[in-house]
Amino acid sequence: MKQHTFSQNLQSEERSEYPKVDPITSGMTEYAFVLRCVRPNPKLCPVGPVRSRILHGINWEQVIRIATYNNVTPLFLHNIKMIAGDVLPTKIKTHIEQYFQVNHSHNQIQLQELGHLTKILKNNKIRTIILKGRPLGSEAYGDTLVRRSTDFDVLIPADKFPEAENLLLAEGYNPYQKVQNLKGLKKQINLWFSKQYPFQKYKGLFNLDLHIAVMPPGYHYPVNFDQLWERSKSISMNGIEIRALEPEELLILLSYHGVKNQWHNLKYVCDIAALLESHPDLKWETILVRARRNRCQRFVLIGLALANSLLDASLPSQIEQQIQNDEMVKKVVSTCMKILRLRHTRRTFSYKERVWFHLATREDYREKVRYVLMSLMVNIWSSLFKRNPVEN
Repeated sequence: MKQHTFSQNLQSEERSEYPKVDPITSGMTEYAFVLRCVRPNPKLCPVGPVRSRILHGINWEQVIRIATYNNVTPLFLHNIKMIAGDVLPTKIKTHIEQYFQVNHSHNQIQLQELGHLTKILKNNKIRTIILKGRPLGSEAYGDTLVRRSTDFDVLIPADKFPEAENLLLAEGYNPYQKVQNLKGLKKQINLWFSKQYPFQKYKGLFNLDLHIAVMPPGYHYPVNFDQLWERSKSISMNGIEIRALEPEELLILLSYHGVKNQWHNLKYVCDIAALLESHPDLKWETILVRARRNRCQRFVLIGLALANSLLDASLPSQIEQQIQNDEMVKKVVSTCMKILRLRHTRRTFSYKERVWFHLATREDYREKVRYVLMSLMVNIWSSLFKRNPVEN
């Protein structure tokens, strides 16, 4: 079952019923409009300006394009319905209803499959921690339907990979095409570089990344599985029990994930803001101590600064001060914000910008050297075997 494609349906409809945009009275750009509608809690959205912008006319095709490219469509649609449902064009309201009807069914199927998989692994004495995905939707947003999630990220002990792989194959999962021909030493090298192995079932209905570590070796994440197990907790989603990271460790993971993907869409920033909003009692000293040990303090500060700058997330004064004291954090945040404004035009970092980004986000010289060496090794490996580069 494919998720409902809102933007495609919108483009196929006649738009004559939508009010025309008045550039003089509207003021707020489509990107700014989306930003104001993707706060983690609809109560935090500026209701007056949003409703006014709708009434003065807005380019809905452009708005949905921006939300789609930033992977925040469900959050955007949920919030816009909550704060301005009575002033939305009829066709927009109809599309929202259809979107969530289809995605509710899709979400239920995904949850059932996730529960089925974790039960099989548990019965075979393989511990699992679910990273991000639906647990994040439940824990941070309070609703798995408002956060787009396309796959399962399942972390297991590294020595359990062969056994877990056999269990997945028996369940009808197959490796992605890009790795299915890798055998023996080539497969082991690829797994060492990526620390994960991608599987799919029913032609992509279910997608799963089986992780043997949280991050690839280009990132310093010196926390083993047993330590992460102690930093995780059991949660229930629709009667399905799974293991997920505690909020403090999750914030650090989200910061790594954002840097790894160059914060290239708003979804990553929304995740940080949602976690902060849903957990106002975060143990900040614990977060800072772990970040220093991981040599990723700047990763965390960048994520928090983006959430504050773009979504008005509230930060402790000590965090705000650390952000202000780090000029490189402010430069990276400014660059990311410029890229995000143009995300819907497919604007991404150039190779030169990407190198600068990854060096700038690492405050420790050892991590700069690690990044350069691992990038070289990945490129050599990819060239030797003529395959797509491993993510680093």
